[in-house]
Amino acid sequence: MDPITQGALGAALALSAAKGESKQTLKWVALCGLVGGLAPDLDVLITSKSDTLLGLKYHRHFTHSLFFTPFGAFLLSLGLVPLLKRFLTARKVFLFTFLGIITHAPLDTCTSYGTLLLWPLKSVRYALNIVSIVDPIYTTTLIGGVLGTLVLAKLKVVRAAFILSTIYILGFGSFQNYRAREFQNYVLLKRGHMPSKKRLTNVLATLRSFRSVYIQDDQIYVDQIQVPLFGLPSVISGGSTQLYDQGQFSKFGEGLLYKDLKFYSEFSDGYLSFIRNRDGRVYLGDLRYGVASSSVNPIWGVSFVPDQHSVHARKESFVSKNNNLIREFLDLLFGRE
Repeated sequence: MDPITQGALGAALALSAAKGESKQTLKWVALCGLVGGLAPDLDVLITSKSDTLLGLKYHRHFTHSLFFTPFGAFLLSLGLVPLLKRFLTARKVFLFTFLGIITHAPLDTCTSYGTLLLWPLKSVRYALNIVSIVDPIYTTTLIGGVLGTLVLAKLKVVRAAFILSTIYILGFGSFQNYRAREFQNYVLLKRGHMPSKKRLTNVLATLRSFRSVYIQDDQIYVDQIQVPLFGLPSVISGGSTQLYDQGQFSKFGEGLLYKDLKFYSEFSDGYLSFIRNRDGRVYLGDLRYGVASSSVNPIWGVSFVPDQHSVHARKESFVSKNNNLIREFLDLLFGRE
């Protein structure tokens, strides 16, 4: 989820748990929750010029594990206690920071990217696909609750916002996802397709539209499924593209290239398509996400030189100023579907 929402959710839960704090102290409670809510995304600082995939490997990794939460809260408290000791006890600083950080990974899990929620017990990226990484309704509800409580010193305001926003995601988000999945199955039945794999991804900033991707034989099919609040679902067909034969990775031996491609195949859940071969480099795209909801043109992917087995694969972006991401975002945001 975006950092504004993560910080707002952390602050909201911390304030919701506050008890007997003065109006002046509530802002420090919110600060602890805000810092905790933001902290796990410090993993974006893990980068390497020689290995451009390193950031992908460690984003939403150990810092997002539920088992890391108490250690993360403890480390943050070490820095916050000296600053806030005049306003909050060390115990309270830890508590409110812990409540902030514990919200981060579960919220990320509600999106489609994938989060290593139970690492190191399970190296599985969990993704519920019930909310986009940006959702204005969810975010503004949380921010309104936090600001309302800080101004009015009434905890019931932020508690109501926290409950309503949670119902919005877990209730309405799950319901919309269910509707989209049912209609996806209907579309597959009409086409006579029995895919080996299928998934839905929330379109940016809305719960009314989903990107449908599935693998049938050696093709990746892409559609946009719309589930309006009122009315029947509909589909916009985006066509299909060739699935890249990931069995070819084995011919690269056990070097850096093979390990990178194996990781990226798992990261993209196997939805890899061949983009082009240029100047000796092979470009593959991650079809989970597209430059438009029904487009077979991916946002990002990876490239490599097949005969350089000891050289890292390279992360690639396929978004240009001519793509439709911003226009589609505005159309969906204002209902111009």
